[in-house]
Amino acid sequence: MSGAAVQNPQTSTGEDGGGSGVTIEMRAGGTGEVDFGVAWLAFVKSAESLLELRSKQHRHLKEFDGFQQAVLKIVRDKKFVSDLSEGWIDLKGKESEDVANALLLEVELFPKAAAVAAQGSPKRLPGWVRRLLGGASTVAGSVKDILEDLAPYTKNGITLFKELMDISKEF
Repeated sequence: MSGAAVQNPQTSTGEDGGGSGVTIEMRAGGTGEVDFGVAWLAFVKSAESLLELRSKQHRHLKEFDGFQQAVLKIVRDKKFVSDLSEGWIDLKGKESEDVANALLLEVELFPKAAAVAAQGSPKRLPGWVRRLLGGASTVAGSVKDILEDLAPYTKNGITLFKELMDISKEF
């Protein structure tokens, strides 16, 4: 174990854990199906853990802390997460259930992949963090591209989140 701490929520209580006060409830029905908003918040939490590791490796990234906090506030916002969840439900209802489920899997599996990578060699830490930030950018891009009918606030928030991942990966 490298000692790197990447959040891997195996189960979700529905709270984002980021202090935003956002609570997203799991859908009833006993199917075990997780709301897209819960998966999104777990994804964001995992990406935030990667950002923290990357900024420890590269002190100059601390200069972007204000931008990072502003973006994380947006992508955890109740209105933002609700719009994402509604967009996903709409996609699922438009005869696109397979696409909606694949998108949900992409978002849900990212934190698990990051947690597995965190268990690797400490010497490889900088490389895998950088690659995972690139992966987080890709996941965010998928969400933005596939959930086409999102409000401008949500679309722009995803763009900013994607750019945060790219900046942190490249600098």
